[in-house]
Amino acid sequence: EPATLGGRATAKARVSWSDEGERRTLETDTPTRTVLELTRRFDGEVPGLTVTRPTLEEVYLQLVALSPSEVAS
Repeated sequence: EPATLGGRATAKARVSWSDEGERRTLETDTPTRTVLELTRRFDGEVPGLTVTRPTLEEVYLQLVALSPSEVAS
């Protein structure tokens, strides 16, 4: 199933939002908690909120990436 390929379902989520005109992004294992904290901080509505998981392409690139020791060889 594509949603679980390469650990995609358990990979860190990216939570992004706008803060005083700047885009902020945080990678987290607890996106719901992060969104709740942002909701409190912004008093309800988080400007420009998005929550995403890595794409299949990103997961593939991580799976085939060389480790630092392989690069040094």
